[in-house]
Amino acid sequence: MTYVVERKDLATNWKNGIPVVSTPVLVWYCEMVAMKELSNGFEEDFFTVGFTHECIHRAACGEGVELKAIASLITSEGNTFIFKCTVWCDDGILITSRHTRKKPSKEKILDGILSE
Repeated sequence: MTYVVERKDLATNWKNGIPVVSTPVLVWYCEMVAMKELSNGFEEDFFTVGFTHECIHRAACGEGVELKAIASLITSEGNTFIFKCTVWCDDGILITSRHTRKKPSKEKILDGILSE
């Protein structure tokens, strides 16, 4: 999966004076790639939510750079799915992370309760 960094993705939009892709955008991208990977093995309306995200931000890049990412399912148990995610560009790895997704009850989400 690829994504090109846009001006809206820069840390300068998060009150940081450096025009590099922001950590929240990299975490979002990891989540999108994990969701895509998870959807490959389940029915179309399979629903998960991000639960935890532990990341190491290793490098930076700016606007216009093409990012690439991969998410690999490490383990799944019941309604919990854990991924290893990596985002990189031509200059090297930007972020590595461990991302957990859960499959909650849609009814509980709609009621405002996230079940574990």
